[in-house]
Amino acid sequence: MLKYLILLLIALLAIVTIVYLYRKKHMSIILDLEGERYDISDYPVFEELAKVKQLNMTGEAEEQFERWRNEWLEVTDTKIPKLDGLLFEAEEALQRFQFKKSTALEVAAASLIEQCVEQKDRILQELDELVGSEERSRIEIETLQDKYRAARKAILAHQHDYGRAFGPIEERLEQLVPKFEQYDALIEEGNYVTADALVDELAEEGKQLFMLVRETPNVLTSLKKTLPEMIRELKNGVLEMEEQGYDLYHLRIHEQLEEIEEALVYLERQVKELDIEYVQGEVEFLEEQFDIFYEGLEKEYESRRYVHHHFEESRKHIIDLLTKTRALESEAEEIQESYELEEEETDFPERKLQELSYIRQSYEPLVHSLTKEKIPYALVAEDLKRLVEEAEQCEEEVIAFEDRIKRLRIDENRVKSSVDELTRTLQLSERKLQTSNLPGIPETIDVRLEQAAEQLYVVNRCLSAEPINMKMAEEHLQEADEEVHDVAERIEDLIHDASLFEAIVRYGNRYRGSHDTFDQRMSEAEQYFLEARYEMALETAGTAVEDVEPGAMSKIEQLLNENV
Repeated sequence: MLKYLILLLIALLAIVTIVYLYRKKHMSIILDLEGERYDISDYPVFEELAKVKQLNMTGEAEEQFERWRNEWLEVTDTKIPKLDGLLFEAEEALQRFQFKKSTALEVAAASLIEQCVEQKDRILQELDELVGSEERSRIEIETLQDKYRAARKAILAHQHDYGRAFGPIEERLEQLVPKFEQYDALIEEGNYVTADALVDELAEEGKQLFMLVRETPNVLTSLKKTLPEMIRELKNGVLEMEEQGYDLYHLRIHEQLEEIEEALVYLERQVKELDIEYVQGEVEFLEEQFDIFYEGLEKEYESRRYVHHHFEESRKHIIDLLTKTRALESEAEEIQESYELEEEETDFPERKLQELSYIRQSYEPLVHSLTKEKIPYALVAEDLKRLVEEAEQCEEEVIAFEDRIKRLRIDENRVKSSVDELTRTLQLSERKLQTSNLPGIPETIDVRLEQAAEQLYVVNRCLSAEPINMKMAEEHLQEADEEVHDVAERIEDLIHDASLFEAIVRYGNRYRGSHDTFDQRMSEAEQYFLEARYEMALETAGTAVEDVEPGAMSKIEQLLNENV
């Protein structure tokens, strides 16, 4: 019974604790909402609205002031009292432990606070925009008026610099005056928002107009002085080069200069229409065209130097290359009697002679061009450079082929020398095998010796053929090299293993009288050795001696190496 009573008390205590904590949480929420409520009511909105009274309280300013004041009165006189009621009811519901009702009232209070805050922020933002727009538009209009006066003064002082554009620009400037007066009237009427929009319109119009005042003289200077002077200088330069023997017809400079002169007349008309940005773009384009003209003339000048410097030299080079290739053709025919060339190499000299002959023939039109009074050097230089590049490519291929032919004799001697060296290596290995006093030679060694000898025979047969196929000889030499060195290595290993076995027998004799099993295993190993089964003999003897004396093999190998 006492146990149930204790459990009941614990449950009651838990419930009381939960209710207390829940109530405390809601009370904290209500206190936070009350704090936000006082933040709203204490904010000096009416003091902020007083800033509007610094402006002319008529028109738009007066209307906006009244709207903002009425909206904030609605907040202070209606929404704040309603908010107070919601918070009071929420607190009473909480005292009665009506948590659900308290929660609903808290939510309603929070929503109302959010509405009040949004209303306050919007009023203050619109207020700042109005006051700020008045200051901003006032500074901007003063700047525009200063620029207007400066522009007006500039065009009157330099009328001749504006040509036929003076009248249209002056008329555009005078159109700003009524708008300045309109701005003043709007400010007097308190229509600051409309005045601010008018300033934006004036700023955009002024930007375009002041650009016209600033850039028109520069554009007219380019059209009337700079570009015509560039045309005269270019014409004189073209005439001078033509008198020096240059043919510049392919550059079409005269035709394009006539088109530019016509364009200048048209662009001057566009200046009167105040289409300055378009004219500026066209002037820049025309100036770039002159750069292209001068690049073409510079190319002609450099091409003339190139042609005069390389023409005879290149033709002589090709003739020398033809002579060299003909000699190479004869040499290649002789070489083919001794050496077998690859299919693409047999007709190489003939093909290169045809190519070089074509290149030489291509020089004839160039020679004819140089006899004329006027020459398009850039075109001649392009053809000459192409022929030089083709000749240089042919020369590289001819030199490579010539090297290939010269290497054939060197390669043959090298292969013969290698065969002799491999033959000596094979003979030395056979001699070592014969003097080793082995009881027998393994069949695998005999087979490998025969294979190595056969490969050397094949290489010699290739070298004695007429003509010699050096590629095939090289391939067989590689195979022979592998066979000879492989069998030589096997013989060295075999002799070493035999010496090691004999050393094991000598070392192990000390144990044969005292270890019957050891003696028996050694006898078995010796039988393997007599049968030329050297690997088996070495493995059996080595295992036996290691069993009676661990580490003995290391000692034996060391002694053997010292005696070698």
